[in-house]
Amino acid sequence: MRLQPLRPLRPLAAVLAVVLVVIGFGSFAAADGVVASSLEVHSIDARGGTLGMSVTNTGPADAKKLSLSVDGRSVPATVQSYADAGRASNVIVVVDNSKGSGNGAVQIMKEQLDRLAPGSNDVAALGVVTIGGGARLAVPLSASMSAVDASARSISPGGEPALWDGIVAAADRLEGLSEMNNSQIVVISGAADAISGSKFSTVQSALRRSGAALHVIALSGGTSDVESLMTLVHSAGGTFRSGSSNDLRSMLSSLSERIGSQYWVTAKAPTTHAELVGLDLDWSGARSTVAYRPDALTVGAGPLSPIGDDRSFVEQLAGSAVAKWVMILLGTVSAGMLVYSVAMLVTRRTDGLDYALRYYDGYQPGGPSEAEEEADDSAISIARKNQFFRKAVAVTGELAQRQGVLAKIEEQLERADIPLRPAEAVFFYAAAVVIATLAAMVLSGELMTVAAVVLVALLVPRFVVNFRAKRREKKFVAQLPDMLQLLAGTLRAGYSVAQGFEAVSHEIDDPMGRELRRVMTEARLGRPIEDALEAAAERTHSDDFGWAVMAIRIQREVGGNLAELLLTVAETMTQRERLRRDVSALTAEGRMSAIVLGLLPPGLAAVMWVMNPEYINRLTADTIGLVLLGISVVSMGIGFAWMKKIVRIEI
Repeated sequence: MRLQPLRPLRPLAAVLAVVLVVIGFGSFAAADGVVASSLEVHSIDARGGTLGMSVTNTGPADAKKLSLSVDGRSVPATVQSYADAGRASNVIVVVDNSKGSGNGAVQIMKEQLDRLAPGSNDVAALGVVTIGGGARLAVPLSASMSAVDASARSISPGGEPALWDGIVAAADRLEGLSEMNNSQIVVISGAADAISGSKFSTVQSALRRSGAALHVIALSGGTSDVESLMTLVHSAGGTFRSGSSNDLRSMLSSLSERIGSQYWVTAKAPTTHAELVGLDLDWSGARSTVAYRPDALTVGAGPLSPIGDDRSFVEQLAGSAVAKWVMILLGTVSAGMLVYSVAMLVTRRTDGLDYALRYYDGYQPGGPSEAEEEADDSAISIARKNQFFRKAVAVTGELAQRQGVLAKIEEQLERADIPLRPAEAVFFYAAAVVIATLAAMVLSGELMTVAAVVLVALLVPRFVVNFRAKRREKKFVAQLPDMLQLLAGTLRAGYSVAQGFEAVSHEIDDPMGRELRRVMTEARLGRPIEDALEAAAERTHSDDFGWAVMAIRIQREVGGNLAELLLTVAETMTQRERLRRDVSALTAEGRMSAIVLGLLPPGLAAVMWVMNPEYINRLTADTIGLVLLGISVVSMGIGFAWMKKIVRIEI
């Protein structure tokens, strides 16, 4: 029994492929905005042996349905509204009064400030920062709405927006205010930052120091830096809304109601020596998981981030724009890897009678006998025992038989030495194509992407089978001279031709050894040895072996020194192989050029499509673009075939 070094790794490869498919075909959520959960923790005061938490709950607020868990232990908690707890919010509105906003939008912004009037919905004080022509505190924090209106009358459009400076000014003004109140920054933005001296990292630091929640309202029609603002909302905590200036009233009213949905939750702080303590809050089905520092005040979404991120791998990738296409590619590659790994699973070899007769007792390429299946614990054998799998394979096999392709598939599997029955191979092939197509439709929904994925799923299994077959044929041809020399040695030692093949079959490695053992099995069952050898030559597509078989047939008919003849044939094959390798080395540059030139246009197009989809999509949006694309593909195919023809030299 010969050792097979790769055999222990093949089940592992199959498992890895399945995991990749699960990952590659998992659901992918692309977010167009930041949608805050109905339950959000803003701050935790763990000083003095008690926990005081500022919580926003926009859902049902039944105090009896609140449960608090600290470090995995349930802790009793009490709930008060912000007003009953003697607390309120300080709110600063950052107004985009740049010249691009227009006078109408600015006037609407000023009129709708009363949605956040002090004294309503737990708002303690209201201030305004303008960003047109630079950041300026136009309305200092005031508990009087009339004072706010009086100061806001002078706000008018003008200058370029200084958005980042405005947020920093608001955060600096809120920093260090009374801990009895929490802080809210409302940004009404209609254009991207243009003249700020503050960097994005400075804005993040200022928000972190102030502990303020950030609520962004992006007005349509402008070019707000939505992606950066969403990043700030995610790190500081808050909400993101978008709409026109006509929707400003309803958006500010919704925001005011959210600010009014704040509660003060208190509980006894458990004794702990950990630097960070995990806290899990569940209120009427809404859940929030955070972490706080014992004996300290922890404020803001960043410092309250949970100790471990329990999101799935796919959810963590959801924020990346490129991740969507990476997942599609990963899913397609995973499907191909799954098909390849399943095809590499081999059954155990035995030396019993069942193994010797497997070619004639209902044998299919790669299909083990029933005794071998019972003893085999590989994944493919387990699947064969499943009734659903058997029925599915039977249906696909019958359809393939009607189309007349089963015999061809059987020949290809035999050439590649893949341990699958033809019907099983058809089933796995169809399943891989269907899974890849559904995944592309769910993840992308674009016709071109789905078509590309289907094309790859159709071609990859065929490529794998052909690759294995050609690799096996090359190895068989490379072993042929050594086999002929060993056979000639056995003939000189007095063995007959049959005895010589029998001896050589146990000395030489696979695939030559396996083919010769099959030849001898057929000969023992009554088939002429010359016919069995010719069948082996056809299976391996080896002209050299066919010539050697022809020489043996002629010698057995007319006589002669077969050992000398085989040595001559072996020497000829060795010289031909040497010449073939010399030609391969001389044509390597041409072959590599053909590969590079053939892959460069589609590769460059794929990169441009990822970097700038609108630019490359014009080829598929217009009829002339499709025509040019078709001409380019045909021209590339002709050029690639031409170069391949030039560098391929038959020996």
